[in-house]
Amino acid sequence: MKKQEGLTLVSLVITIIVMLILAGLSVALGIGNNGILTQAITGNTKTREGKAIEEVTLAWVAVYNEYMDAWALNMTEKAEDYYTVENLNKYIELTGTISNLEYNANGTSTLTYTTETEEVYNMQVDSKGKVSLVQE
Repeated sequence: MKKQEGLTLVSLVITIIVMLILAGLSVALGIGNNGILTQAITGNTKTREGKAIEEVTLAWVAVYNEYMDAWALNMTEKAEDYYTVENLNKYIELTGTISNLEYNANGTSTLTYTTETEEVYNMQVDSKGKVSLVQE
């Protein structure tokens, strides 16, 4: 008889089992709690939150500078006259709007920032001007 070469049934079964294990690992890495998809969604959310915080921070600093310039000329100027929804919104260019501002000169101020895509973020600003999200 001639010697025949080819796959045996055992090697075929082992190959299929190995491929199933690798496929299971790939799916788990893709959609698990620490999977690539979950990390991408988390990263996207954190990026949007960071952008919102940056927008509000830039507006807050711009109003602060406006207030300090006015105060240097007339030391009777009051910060609460400058920290208004209208003043803050004029420094946010087409990226969203600020509303529900509660300015408190001695402590934290709170506000709501709504993005152009209708995402709503509640934020607080501490007495040093640091903006952070209010966790609900």
